[in-house]
Amino acid sequence: MPAIRCDALSNNLYMAFVLIFTGRLAPLSLLPQGLQSFAAWSPFQWMVAFPVELLLGRRTPAQTAHGFAMQALWILLGFGVMQLAWGRASARSCARR
Repeated sequence: MPAIRCDALSNNLYMAFVLIFTGRLAPLSLLPQGLQSFAAWSPFQWMVAFPVELLLGRRTPAQTAHGFAMQALWILLGFGVMQLAWGRASARSCARR
């Protein structure tokens, strides 16, 4: 039972980060400067806030290029972490057979 509560807590914490740092709860410009800086380098801003601002025409061409580059960077990092985790999990699974 405690493992389920721990998983639920970590999921709720992640969802709170997503709501705040994607800009879904409030615009990122309303966050304090330190949190705006964190959001700019985390993957969250590039999931919702950037596409919305792009569609609203609030991004310059240079900001648009930077936004697409950040999205590509996070996709590549996520894919790399997934490949690493998959390889390790497969090695453990094959070793136990």
